[in-house]
Amino acid sequence: CQTFVNTAWWNQVLLLDLYLNLCCVLLYYFEMTEYFPAMFVFVAYPIGVVPFTHATSFFFQSEWSAQFFTVGLNLIVMIFGPLTVYIFMFNSNSQEDVLFGDTLNYYLRVVPSYCVSKTLLFCGTRQILERKINDPLLNYPQDIDLERWSYDNQLGDLWALVGHAATGVVAIILFEAIVYRN
Repeated sequence: CQTFVNTAWWNQVLLLDLYLNLCCVLLYYFEMTEYFPAMFVFVAYPIGVVPFTHATSFFFQSEWSAQFFTVGLNLIVMIFGPLTVYIFMFNSNSQEDVLFGDTLNYYLRVVPSYCVSKTLLFCGTRQILERKINDPLLNYPQDIDLERWSYDNQLGDLWALVGHAATGVVAIILFEAIVYRN
């Protein structure tokens, strides 16, 4: 049974890598230039998510519950995280809500899938967001940064994925060396 789980796991990782590479090729083929910076996050995503997933699996007794929780967490945060941040930051009436959305953006980076989905949402809506922020009637805080390569946006997402990789590897080494030593 363990061999089947390992084979299924690595086949899933291979399919994810092929899917992400296909996305990059399609972005280039259809000349969707506003999404080109997202390719760096696509490449970094497997590097960050695999150690994160493996490290979180140590918190569960069975492989099934670990996979179910991790996949469910990634899906929920991938779907609802960027939408929630977007609603708080760009569809709210108060500066407190905007700043709460900006703070929520940092905390949701704990889950690697959020970094990818937020980058895609940001690339697709960047021009709309710039118009909203520059509208004097909306009174947005001046410290909201919409530069692509800032720590608030894609550069921060890349660093978060690198942090997931490093933290996950260290956690795996500690769990294997300390908790599961024979």
